[in-house]
Amino acid sequence: MRILRTILWIVCVLVLLAIGSVVALYFLVTPESVQSRIQHSFNQTGMTIRTNELPTVRVLPTINISLPSAQLFDEQNRLVAFYRSAHFTVSPLWLAFGQVHIENLLIDGFSLQETDCPTPSSWLKNNISTQTALIDGVTINSVELNNSDISLKFEDKILKLQNLRATVGSPSPQMHAPVAFSSQAQLLPDSLLMDIEGAFTFDLNLASGQMALENLLLKATGTHQGRSFNTQLSSPLTQITAENVYAQTAQLNVGGDPSLGDISLTVAELNITKDALQAPDIYVQYKKGSGAQELAFELRSPIVFDRQQVLSTTDHIQGTLRLPGQTESIPVSGNAKVDWSNEKVQGELFARVHGAPMSLQGESAGFDHPAIKGDVVFGRLELNDFSVFNSLQKAQKTLPLLETDAAAIQSEQVQSEPSESTAVEPNEKPVANNVQTDNANPESDQVIDSESDSATDTNVATADPGTSETKANEPEAIAQNVNSEVSDTAVQNEGTPSVTTDEPTGGEADFSFLNLFDFEGSLVVGELKTGPVKLVQLKSDMSVQNGVLRLPKAQAVTYEGKTELDVQLNAQGHWSVRYSGESINLSSLLADTNGNSKMGGVMNIQANLYGDGFLQETLNGQIGFSVARAKIFGFNLDEAVKNLRAFKEPQQNSELFTQTDHIEGIATIHDGLANVERLQINFGSLRTQGSAKVTLDEQELTGQLTGSNLSGLKLTFNLGNQWYNPTVSLDVEKIRHDNHLIPKSEPAEPKSSSWDKLKNFFRDRF
Repeated sequence: MRILRTILWIVCVLVLLAIGSVVALYFLVTPESVQSRIQHSFNQTGMTIRTNELPTVRVLPTINISLPSAQLFDEQNRLVAFYRSAHFTVSPLWLAFGQVHIENLLIDGFSLQETDCPTPSSWLKNNISTQTALIDGVTINSVELNNSDISLKFEDKILKLQNLRATVGSPSPQMHAPVAFSSQAQLLPDSLLMDIEGAFTFDLNLASGQMALENLLLKATGTHQGRSFNTQLSSPLTQITAENVYAQTAQLNVGGDPSLGDISLTVAELNITKDALQAPDIYVQYKKGSGAQELAFELRSPIVFDRQQVLSTTDHIQGTLRLPGQTESIPVSGNAKVDWSNEKVQGELFARVHGAPMSLQGESAGFDHPAIKGDVVFGRLELNDFSVFNSLQKAQKTLPLLETDAAAIQSEQVQSEPSESTAVEPNEKPVANNVQTDNANPESDQVIDSESDSATDTNVATADPGTSETKANEPEAIAQNVNSEVSDTAVQNEGTPSVTTDEPTGGEADFSFLNLFDFEGSLVVGELKTGPVKLVQLKSDMSVQNGVLRLPKAQAVTYEGKTELDVQLNAQGHWSVRYSGESINLSSLLADTNGNSKMGGVMNIQANLYGDGFLQETLNGQIGFSVARAKIFGFNLDEAVKNLRAFKEPQQNSELFTQTDHIEGIATIHDGLANVERLQINFGSLRTQGSAKVTLDEQELTGQLTGSNLSGLKLTFNLGNQWYNPTVSLDVEKIRHDNHLIPKSEPAEPKSSSWDKLKNFFRDRF
């Protein structure tokens, strides 16, 4: 009984204590005490709360507290935030131990006024403390925000989060809380609108001055300047301290708009301090368009960015580049050092263009219109490789970040008046006076150097398609006329801006990329192919100024011969070339053109050409050529003359040939046709002269030569086939007619009488 009585007394005491506790709650947990406790907690953060009403308190079965609308003020009595209502529950058990344990805090209509937001590192530096609890004596299991608005100011940018819904778990006493939120965001003054949602685990340690974001995932869709996009940011671990920001890995994806393209940026071991930004590996992927018009690149490199000197260094760039209109990707590598404050770039770039290596080494000044100084080397270069530069220009135009700048530059260039420096200037020196070989016939030289009366009034390089056929002049006059006319034509063409499009049609080439930069340096090309013809070991100074590319005094080797070039090209596609070649192996040249390499011989050539793009019908100019010791296939001249004098048919076929001493002529090119005048072939015992024509599209050769040998026999030759595989044939009928080589008929036998026939009959039989 004593034990039972003891148990009953214990139960009674507990009941009395419980009743006392409940009664005490009514007296202790009052609206005034709750208001006082809330005010005390805000005072710890340097703010005060103002309300027009007292909180509503319900004690049983749990302590439920509803807060009316309130305003929060800082120490300067400025309004910081306000909320429409708040509700939370408090565990009575923890009150017995002097602790406030809030199960769930629900805040509705919270609005944070425009507030200057410091960087996380500076906030940690200013708030590091040995007191690890955010609010002393208060534990919060979770916080929910509904219909909230937050406005944060970062320097001259303002970020507004509207209709914010967020859940934060265990933010107090020490924050190691999973966070999930969704909101509408607006960035001013950029007019950037986004619907954003995200999740991460937020860890805040004020004692060590460190915060961390674990398993960060942010997704957003939005619009900016009329473009829609979607973006995603992810990182497994990001740590922020007062000294640095560290990301184990991070990936940013942006896409969704065809005009913007898709870009992916991945960085590993990123470390950001007040002095530098470093990452041993940064990987950038970009893709826009599809099929033949796809622009894509992949680049990766370690990077070091000096924030004090605003200098970035990428030591080992590697990747690939795929340009619109190109069928293959271009592997690239190199290094670069960028001085962002002074807009200077210094570095090296290595690539393979259409399977051939190339490199660019030098430095650049300026970003909008860079002035580049350096050296360019191509292992092999073809004229169609210029399509890469056109593709680069297309790529530059398609990048949305550059469209506005490019349009402004183009508008400025169209409106500006053309200056003398923008014209294709005349060549400094005329070409050599003679086109001849060392053993050329002196009389042939006189023919080349003599002036034609009909040529004195003829303009060689006219751009008027209605101009009649021009007459040939001596090479020196040709050079001067061509140079002056090319320059005048280029000046006139540049004076009137041409209408250009992004997509060149036909054989047209778009060289407006020359307006985007200036260049001063050198060019080296291991092998340059212009159609089937090759130039090797090309070396030249190179400059690009005011949209004009110049290669003055370029030197190369052309089929064992020496070559000198002077090239000018402007942004409208107007070009001029002065070419001089000596001792060119004609057999090797014809072998590359699939011609008759058995002709042999050594050729000298001088040319002054100009055109608009690479269309054949826009090619104009003159070419003077001289060939020594070449073979003419089709007949043996000595045997043919003997047969003609013997009234026999001369033998002609592709296996027979005749050795020549000298061949020369001057070709005037206009309207897709090359008129070869003053064409001469010296066979030693026979000298012929005449003219010929070559169609540039079919490359067909037609023409006629006439001459007399030492015995006075007049001969006529017809030219045919292609220029690189010419055939020469004797016009037998004309030769016989001109030389009266028709054989005399034999006298007719007297007519036999009847008596003679009878005698012959008996004689044959008896």
